[in-house]
Amino acid sequence: MIGLTLRQMEYLVAVADTGTIAGAADLCKVSPVAVGQAIDEIEKSLHTVLTVRRRSKGVVLTQAGEAVVAHLRKILRETQQIPQIVESANQRVERSIKIGIFPTLAPWVMPAILREYAQNFPEVSVDFVELTAAQMKEKLTLGTVDVALTYKGHDPQNTAVLDAGQMTLYALVPASHKLAQRTSVALDELRQENFAIPGYMPAHDTIYNLLERHSMEQQVVWTAQSNDTLKSLVGEGLALSLIFSFGRITHSLHGQEVVSVPIANPEIENSVVVCYPPHRSPGVIEKNIQKIVQAEAAGHNKNRER
Repeated sequence: MIGLTLRQMEYLVAVADTGTIAGAADLCKVSPVAVGQAIDEIEKSLHTVLTVRRRSKGVVLTQAGEAVVAHLRKILRETQQIPQIVESANQRVERSIKIGIFPTLAPWVMPAILREYAQNFPEVSVDFVELTAAQMKEKLTLGTVDVALTYKGHDPQNTAVLDAGQMTLYALVPASHKLAQRTSVALDELRQENFAIPGYMPAHDTIYNLLERHSMEQQVVWTAQSNDTLKSLVGEGLALSLIFSFGRITHSLHGQEVVSVPIANPEIENSVVVCYPPHRSPGVIEKNIQKIVQAEAAGHNKNRER
């Protein structure tokens, strides 16, 4: 179908609908010569005969012509929807955005997203709601959120995703710990430590399976659904923790100093993804949020390397 114009497609479909060149010309408000030339060009482009033209009996489609016209009808119907698609997209960008986000991810990226839109897109109203994976799937399906942000591997089924940033696995230790001054630490160096690890998915299974591969799963004494709880346990010196994050955690909820030491060769990855309904291509909203999260991740990683 390379080289065909929408106008040529319209002429051929009009011929099929009216049964004559003259009828198609009247319908399309062009001359019969223009319609005839268009059909000739289509047949030449496809290297096949699509019509049988007889003066007294009008135009009859060949079998190939019927198949082509059926396909062209679909194309023309879809092109008619383009103005509505553009209008809908513009409305989404200009008016409001509703973001669904996993609770432990929100503190790392929502301030940056809200700041970026407030500074550069002040006409856009941005709202967010913290959701589980099941809630994300439901709300994306219903259209009550425009996009969702979560961890790769925890993204809802039947959604499309854009990768938005890689998180770092840290050992979280008290400031007084012997490893607090290290620039990185191997997991095997933590064999004598007790761990409090995330209880939320997928971080729990990812981290627990890593410890299990190193025969260290017996060192897990607590799990917690809140990173604040994990930080407080570390701040009190009750356990170390393993946490994925974009940047270093420096204090517990009670103000106790803690230190984030990157795990060397962690063997596992955890990235952030932007989720959206699979029936649409990523648009302005998805790509803007992807860029913001990528910039936030890059900024934290740059600070970590200093």
